[in-house]
Amino acid sequence: MATPGRLADFLDRGLVSLKGCRFLVLDEADRMLDMGFAPQLDKIVEQSNMPARKDRQTLLFSATFPEPLRVVAQKSYLRANFARVAVGKVGASNRAVEQRIVRIEGGGTKHDKLDVLTQLLKSDGNKGRSTIVFTNKKHVANWIARQLTQKQISCSQIHGDRTQGQRETALQRFRDERVDVLVATDAVSRGIDVPNVAHVVQFDLPFGVKEFESYTHRIGRTGRAGKTGIATSFYVPGHQPKVGNGELWPLIKEAFDESGMELPEWFYMVKEAFDESGMELPEWFYKEENNKIRGKPNRRAPSQNTSRSPVRVPSVRKRATPSKPNASAVNASGFKNKKRRSRRESTPVGNNNNRKDDAELKVWLDDILDEPSTTKKKKARGK
Repeated sequence: MATPGRLADFLDRGLVSLKGCRFLVLDEADRMLDMGFAPQLDKIVEQSNMPARKDRQTLLFSATFPEPLRVVAQKSYLRANFARVAVGKVGASNRAVEQRIVRIEGGGTKHDKLDVLTQLLKSDGNKGRSTIVFTNKKHVANWIARQLTQKQISCSQIHGDRTQGQRETALQRFRDERVDVLVATDAVSRGIDVPNVAHVVQFDLPFGVKEFESYTHRIGRTGRAGKTGIATSFYVPGHQPKVGNGELWPLIKEAFDESGMELPEWFYMVKEAFDESGMELPEWFYKEENNKIRGKPNRRAPSQNTSRSPVRVPSVRKRATPSKPNASAVNASGFKNKKRRSRRESTPVGNNNNRKDDAELKVWLDDILDEPSTTKKKKARGK
């Protein structure tokens, strides 16, 4: 048992021989073939002394297997008369999991989602139940964990910014039920079996259509080994870049239909409202909305007059007038602040005030740099 990179390294150094290998097993095979492991796998399978495919048995396991990756598997790993075994529909969600979808009001920001998440975790039906909260970004996972801790909700976190030791500790605490919530990225959506996970919350839905298979893998963390579970997804209506989930609408509907789950009425109303508009809002509109959410000042939308090119008026920056410092203000060096001179003003040579300040500064620096001699001076003064 090995990772592709480590095994390829051992083969190059002559530490391992695959001459007697009779079985080749790839777990999460679709991800292995799609995440840049193809060169290492090619070195292991094609360029080493591993027996050819007709002399070995190859097993590929995965809950999802897109058609392009099936072609790659048949070309390089499987025999011509390979057998395929599937439980249910490949890529479909587990029917033992009750899927729910919650509409996020407001701007769809992480703060809006956090309010809903907090209410959900503190509800009577979820208290004491092991819950995994999935998010797309590492810094968001870290932020959620801090916020939940401040709200007296015990949790741990797993993502790419955590060390291997921190990940193992967080996972073990969650397994031992010492914490109720595990906040994670897709690092735990595959290949990790945690028993008794009752609830999965998708704080962020997958980035887009190409990554939607993560939806199935995340849900698969609950309802395992004949048990039931609940999967809740936060949905932000609209097509606002990096915020709205409108692009995933048909895929979410398909996932619910395949599992025999009912969607709320508002979900269909959101789609109808967008279809009736017949147009997509311009990109500058979404930037304006983001500025409102973040408290940034709004800028004028670009001109819609296409008859001539817009005239750009250069902005004139006003030079800020420095405030006058308090006469009694003292800086960190122990000297009174002097009035700052503008660059256009010239400093007269031989200024007595400057000489006096320089002398005081020199004495102050000598005292600091010559600390051992300070004791001797004190003794001399005492004599």
